[in-house]
Amino acid sequence: MINRRSIPVLLLGCLSGSTLFAQVDSVRAAGYFHQAEQICERDAGRLWGVSLCGPIVIADPLTRTIATSVAPPDAPRPPALGFANAAMRWGDIRWTTLVWQLIPRIRAPGPES
Repeated sequence: MINRRSIPVLLLGCLSGSTLFAQVDSVRAAGYFHQAEQICERDAGRLWGVSLCGPIVIADPLTRTIATSVAPPDAPRPPALGFANAAMRWGDIRWTTLVWQLIPRIRAPGPES
């Protein structure tokens, strides 16, 4: 059973571990970007009648780490980046934005897949 004195210790442990866990892993992200590119090219806009291909950014709002499928624009990051899976304008480009914590913790395919 957890007593009151152990709660601060548990909270501290959760917070310190979550920051390390939340860092966007650029290697895993690159695998996701590669897989998305393959699926997008294979579909060629057939499913929705329009191509959904475009730049993707995966972000963690706590650590402010990101990974992008193309070079990021020379513009301030959108304030909501990392808080929602959504389409978002960053610079002059519309990006697909994904929250790192909402991506399942599965092994990403490598670029050679």
